[in-house]
Amino acid sequence: YTDATASVSGGNANTQFLVSGTFHDETTVFPGDYGYRRNVLRSNLNHTSEDQKFKITLSTGYTTQGNDQPAVDISRIALQLAPNAPALYNADGSLNWENSTWENPLGALVGKYETKTYDFIANSFLSYKLLPELELKTSFGITDTKHDETKTQPSTMYDPAYEVGTEYSQLYVNATTRRSWIVEPQVSWSKQWKYGKTELLAGGTFQQQKGSKTLTEGDGFSSNSLIYNMASAFTVLALQDQQTDYKYQAFFGRLNYSYQDKYIINLTGRRDGSSRFGPGRQFANFSAVGAAWLFGDEKFLKDKTVL
Repeated sequence: YTDATASVSGGNANTQFLVSGTFHDETTVFPGDYGYRRNVLRSNLNHTSEDQKFKITLSTGYTTQGNDQPAVDISRIALQLAPNAPALYNADGSLNWENSTWENPLGALVGKYETKTYDFIANSFLSYKLLPELELKTSFGITDTKHDETKTQPSTMYDPAYEVGTEYSQLYVNATTRRSWIVEPQVSWSKQWKYGKTELLAGGTFQQQKGSKTLTEGDGFSSNSLIYNMASAFTVLALQDQQTDYKYQAFFGRLNYSYQDKYIINLTGRRDGSSRFGPGRQFANFSAVGAAWLFGDEKFLKDKTVL
């Protein structure tokens, strides 16, 4: 394992920032150049204006991952070998199949399983006080993910006695993407009266997510050096081709009124819409009314210790 971390931070009373990076690398117990690697870069920014009216926070993260492993787990085969099993390699460095009398577990290492993943995430929050009682707020969010996966089964992983040619080599490719964003604006107003307090909140949510996933199989190649080129396959099969598109939006409002901090009434309402429901059923309205009485503050219970 190899791990490294570095960061730099700074700022003043109004602005603070942090940038950090991490690196992780690890190898495997299998013979060959296999391993897993991850790189992460993060940043954070906070800022407040001199008059304290404007505030912003921003955070981002970018991650890359690379995973290179054998196409199959050879430990299952290796653990079942007899103590006096033949040598794994011949004198010339080639795999020893002992005249086809056994299954050499290292033959499976010719096939490879590789993945590459890229993730980007960003979030931000902004607020601004137009008046002492009136404040605007907005939050943003973005995600972007890309995942590529390949698995090869070349003809060279089999015993040469079987005379398996490159027409039996196989390639599997899985490509997945997912992108989404969300925006949530809000406006809040509060007013303190002589005997009570009024609070009003209104806002909305807008969200969209798009994704795709394709799984393709390639059978037969003119040469194993072209095994990662799907266009060189004799036969190409589309095992899966999936597209997703999700949209969501909502509008909401809330009114609170408190009289003498003892009698409270609350009104809420919202309208939500989702593309996951069928036509005619994608939108719905919701509302609620609430009331509270803080009777523990009444004069006839002020001095009571039971409540």
